[in-house]
Amino acid sequence: MPISKAKKSKSAPKSKSTKKPKELQKYKEFVKNRLTEITPILQKASVGDFTEKIAIPEKEDEFSELLVGLSLMMDDLQELEKTREKVEEERKERLRELEQWQKLTVGRELKIVELKNQVSVLKQEIENLKNGLGKSPGEPSRESPIN
Repeated sequence: MPISKAKKSKSAPKSKSTKKPKELQKYKEFVKNRLTEITPILQKASVGDFTEKIAIPEKEDEFSELLVGLSLMMDDLQELEKTREKVEEERKERLRELEQWQKLTVGRELKIVELKNQVSVLKQEIENLKNGLGKSPGEPSRESPIN
């Protein structure tokens, strides 16, 4: 009895083994082709180019869920990129407004300092006029000498 079992087991794998390599090779080719189709699209998406979409076949296969998931992910990434660009543009605009405001306020502050200095000089001149009839410190007297 052991001899007949051995013969059966030897003959059975031969028929399966000749069939399996062809199926396996066919499946490998199928997988290679499917990956070749989506690789360029994923490469573009990796650098922010979402112009190409992943085609979802009508007939389901081993890749259907993966392709649907990748397609949804790329849609989400595209939406996030649009939002990021919008926020970046708003940030740049706000920065321009703040820089303009800073220029105005710094200019105003410089003008205020200048005006304060002018007021101080004018107050000193007024004080000099009150006290010495227009005589500034270090300035010779305007009075003419009486001879």
